[in-house]
Amino acid sequence: MSDRNIFGIKRKNKFFDEEIINRLLFAIGEGSYIEDACAYAGITSKTYRTWRDRAEDGEEFFVDLFERIQAEESKFKVETLRVIKEIGEQDRNPRALQWILERKY
Repeated sequence: MSDRNIFGIKRKNKFFDEEIINRLLFAIGEGSYIEDACAYAGITSKTYRTWRDRAEDGEEFFVDLFERIQAEESKFKVETLRVIKEIGEQDRNPRALQWILERKY
């Protein structure tokens, strides 16, 4: 398989394209579902699953990538819970706090 498309233009390697990875991490960090984050980054969900499988197989680049993905997901969750908690405390709105409790416990 050639590294050039039918027009002779060199293909980008999606694995090492920092723009794709940054767009994926940004979308995940904003709380997007994986399917939507992949579309935003310009990759298919099949590519994402292939990368995940390669991370599970221990390939260093992909292990590092999925550590970054998990960090972005965690950051989003913590920040979102903080905002919901603030809303519940500021407005004395028990529904916001109830929402947290229902999902956590």
